[in-house]
Amino acid sequence: MAEGIRGRLEAGLPLAFPPWPPYISTSPRLRATAFAAPHPPPLIPIIRTPDDHSRRNKLLVAGGILTILIALWSITGPRDPRNSYAFTHRNGSNIDVFRDWTISSPDGSAQATFIGLGATLTNFWVWDKHGVQRDVVLGYDDRTQYLLDPNYPYFGSIVGRYANRLRNSSFSIPPARSLDKLPPGAQIYHTTPNEHGGRNTLHGGMWGYSRAGWSLVHHGKDTVVFELKDEAGTEGFPATVTTQATYKLRPNAVWTTSLKSTITDGETPLMLSSHVYWNLDGYGAEEEEQGLGVMNHTLKIASSSWIGTDGIMVPTGDIYPISKGSGMDFRAARPIGERIDQTKGKCGTGCTGYDNAFIYDQPHNTHKDVVVELASPASGIKLSILTSQPSLQLYSCSGMNPLYYPRKTSHGGPGKGYGERSCVVLEQQGRIGGVREVQWGEDQIYDDERPYEWWSQYTFSTV
Repeated sequence: MAEGIRGRLEAGLPLAFPPWPPYISTSPRLRATAFAAPHPPPLIPIIRTPDDHSRRNKLLVAGGILTILIALWSITGPRDPRNSYAFTHRNGSNIDVFRDWTISSPDGSAQATFIGLGATLTNFWVWDKHGVQRDVVLGYDDRTQYLLDPNYPYFGSIVGRYANRLRNSSFSIPPARSLDKLPPGAQIYHTTPNEHGGRNTLHGGMWGYSRAGWSLVHHGKDTVVFELKDEAGTEGFPATVTTQATYKLRPNAVWTTSLKSTITDGETPLMLSSHVYWNLDGYGAEEEEQGLGVMNHTLKIASSSWIGTDGIMVPTGDIYPISKGSGMDFRAARPIGERIDQTKGKCGTGCTGYDNAFIYDQPHNTHKDVVVELASPASGIKLSILTSQPSLQLYSCSGMNPLYYPRKTSHGGPGKGYGERSCVVLEQQGRIGGVREVQWGEDQIYDDERPYEWWSQYTFSTV
């Protein structure tokens, strides 16, 4: 019990939290299983006297009473994380990380709200073709659920220190594809496993950047800036990384996100992403009555190849060409659901849908051309994306259970939930698993002489 309490305090969690293990989740993006408990030490025969047994029984009774008292206090204690150490969760934020920070375009074309936990986007309002504002991103009305929900799917957050999956929760510096055949002087690092029974690390580990308390650097009418200092050794990663996330709304509903990281005390792999869930109808009642949704959204991706994964979605290092007219071909705009039945197994064993990394045809870091276009025929809202990143992780919300994810009131909740294939995630990022795939030539190791930069621009219009 003492070790459990100490662990919760060190993690920045109050003892009054409901007792759920953070490594057991039914989230479609975090299907972790419980790790086996360590084996107890071997029993050693000890000759005991009656006094020994008396003292032992008294200790057991006292321990039992203490356990009951702690459990009762946990049940009846304050539930609001703002009343505990957790409001600065883990990283010592300078703000209440559940407080809203809202910015608006100078011309009123868009409005966005963020919280400090995970530098998370919670709401994004734009105008549709009918002159009605719609909130086009998923999330929670109760901001504390971004920390407390055991099924948390990274709604709207910044994910890192290394986005997507790390095979066997390990890597080396200098990088090597096989950790059994290391270059001279290479060192192996082990990160916190949090998925598939400890077989890999997803989005940086148990807490990652998405459940860390970012500090507020600046808040203005159209801009908000958060900062996170990720200390060396956190979740097993070497070096200290300080990241600033800058969100800015410009006229004509243009939203830019910029991530800049500096590294000290060594070198580290680094790959960040913005993990926003989109529905350009905003779960409008009229569209839902007509059976319309994200599967009716049209999607265009400037990509002719994709990265292979195994049955648990860990990158294999294989790159496959996209055949014209196949389920993976979005080079011409088409409804997302049009060929989704052709994707069986593409999003893991027994799964049909998209959870795949598409490699852009444009050169890395040019960000001159639109690489993604998402549009809703129903609302008329169109999203066009420019980015400095070389690939896109497309996730079609396969496996999402509406019983686990009550909608925001802006989406007709909380009586309804976010269900399977009712949303889409468009993660701009490096080639997934690249820290283990040296043959690609994409250097994902950064140090004090090589800062990390990530930039994307999201432009909203009506069609």
